[in-house]
Amino acid sequence: MANIAAMAADVKRARERAEDLARQLRDAIAAEAKRGSQKTIAERLKISPQYLNDICRGRRNPMPDAMVDRIIEAFQEGTWKTNSHRS
Repeated sequence: MANIAAMAADVKRARERAEDLARQLRDAIAAEAKRGSQKTIAERLKISPQYLNDICRGRRNPMPDAMVDRIIEAFQEGTWKTNSHRS
């Protein structure tokens, strides 16, 4: 019985950690959107600007795994360029 309680506690901690990481990811995307163009980021993620706005405002929780995969692909090291340096 104690093993089941310990496992349940582990699941709870994992969920809390996942929620914290999702919040950090959402905040990072929102910050990037402020530096660049939400439309450009939405196009790169293959989503609508409104859906991106919903993500940035925390209205799309939990974020689907497919969206996390798109974010990984779009923001891979060396592949992402914002519009922040355009003249």
